[in-house]
Amino acid sequence: MAVGVFLRIVVTLAFAATTSAIHIAIPADDLRLEYVGRWQRLEATTDNDTTVTTTTDTPVMRADWPCSELRVRVRITPPPPSPSPPSTSSPVLPLVWYGERARLNVTVVPLSDGHTPSYVYESQLLVGPFAKDPLVPHPRTVTNITLPGPAGQPPTAVNTTAVSTDLVANNSSADYMVHISKLSTAAPYGTGIGERLLKGSMVQVFGFGAPSDTTITVLPAAPARNQNNRLILAVGASDTAGWCVDGTPHTNAAAFGALGWLFENCQWSYTAALGRAFDADVSVQAISGIGLTQNANAKQQWEMGDLTMPEYFNRTVQEDASQQGLWNFSLGQRPDVILVSLGGNDYNHQDGMVPTNATFTRRFGDFARFLFAVVASPTSQVVVVCGMGSPLEAKLDPDNNRCRPCPHVSDAVAALRHIIPTAWSSRLTYRFVPCDGSVISGQGDIGCNGHKNRIGQAKVAAFLTPTIADITGWKPKQE
Repeated sequence: MAVGVFLRIVVTLAFAATTSAIHIAIPADDLRLEYVGRWQRLEATTDNDTTVTTTTDTPVMRADWPCSELRVRVRITPPPPSPSPPSTSSPVLPLVWYGERARLNVTVVPLSDGHTPSYVYESQLLVGPFAKDPLVPHPRTVTNITLPGPAGQPPTAVNTTAVSTDLVANNSSADYMVHISKLSTAAPYGTGIGERLLKGSMVQVFGFGAPSDTTITVLPAAPARNQNNRLILAVGASDTAGWCVDGTPHTNAAAFGALGWLFENCQWSYTAALGRAFDADVSVQAISGIGLTQNANAKQQWEMGDLTMPEYFNRTVQEDASQQGLWNFSLGQRPDVILVSLGGNDYNHQDGMVPTNATFTRRFGDFARFLFAVVASPTSQVVVVCGMGSPLEAKLDPDNNRCRPCPHVSDAVAALRHIIPTAWSSRLTYRFVPCDGSVISGQGDIGCNGHKNRIGQAKVAAFLTPTIADITGWKPKQE
């Protein structure tokens, strides 16, 4: 990316928030809305270091972990016969939100039988501003989500092979699920000084404005969630979060360094791909550069700070370390599968200053026991993943080899088996993802900053799919 283009992007994004007022017809805490992942409810936001001021009296839902998702189910009903010509404009549902340095993806998916997704009608990328406009004390962004057109006006689907399932075009009601997913991570500039100076990538949802016409009815989302009621929890670092998925090997370092959140895409991480393959919800607790014993480039601690994943994992949102901000693991659905991909940052980019095997094993064991004792259900499967690099990365950077930490991770898993109950060890799996080119070749599957693009992430998901299927009994479907 040329420097001139990069600077124009910075200026354009700097204060891009919409500030137009809109009446909140469906507040963020409406029981018809479904939130997947970790969301924090705020009774009222105040103008301090962790929130954005708003004049609304309705509660606000906020999230900063990647892949956090909001779902709303809508029913489109053809209008009654009228002598007037039918409208040719598509109905819209206004989303009221705000998020500095955040990217969201909105997808509208028809439910062919009222429950089963059939194809993607529309996919819409939302990008928040780089920074808060100092002249706008109560910023909010209003985005109109486009829904299928009126009766007799069949929509143009992204996947046109299933257009016949659109019931609106056949003069009857049709249900659609609107997915609003957070693509970006919470700390695009690291968890050290960058987060202290600019704060993180926090998305706030105020709710929805009134639908554009009476053909739209908002229904409870829960009956149309994944029919198998499955949940995959992923704990990891940059690969798990989808860092640089939307970049290329030629993306300028200045671009992903200053605007890395524009290249993050958790929706195309291997975790989200596994969720789609097994029709499971995903909750992702991942931070680029995070470790178990120390973070990436620990010698320069100002970059990532001294807190590691075990300290962040308990938080509802990363930036709230208060007692009230702790996640309540006893509420909500327990995960069926817990994916753990940690250790790479403990050993790579450390100039030889790496933890001993005993230190890493102890720290890993403490965290894994917490997962089994507090997070998991009696049937949850814990899958520890390591590797997934290309054979070229170590040649380009001798201090960056995703498979180098794997013997330490493997030893930690083996040691853990000897000290935990059989009921836990029988549900503990270690899976090594080779770095020899058999999974990630380094040709056409790499994004920016040496990380995997969508193709690379899909390859990792495909490699892990048989393991997940084997330990759960789930049958995967084709993407």
